[in-house]
Amino acid sequence: GLTVVGTNELDGDIEIKITDMRPGEKLFEELLIGENPEPTAHEHIMKAHETYIKPVELQVHLVNLSNAINERSLSDALQIIRKCVPDYEPSAEILDTVGREQLKE
Repeated sequence: GLTVVGTNELDGDIEIKITDMRPGEKLFEELLIGENPEPTAHEHIMKAHETYIKPVELQVHLVNLSNAINERSLSDALQIIRKCVPDYEPSAEILDTVGREQLKE
């Protein structure tokens, strides 16, 4: 039952005001991950092909990762992580406790 304030209705209840975008505001959002998106039946919807590890293979990697951690082998652990996540790049140099001890020697 409310009315919009406009050119024909000055005594309305709701005013609609068109504004510009705010700083940092996006006009649209892209959520697609992957290098080779493919079209779908809808012109504005794409699908991506992401790497996928079968649960059985993942379990093997997790056991190996656990072993590498228990053996305090940072290089082996990182190698296993890179197998599971090919795009993985550490954001900074990783130095474990054992590596620090070796640097002191």
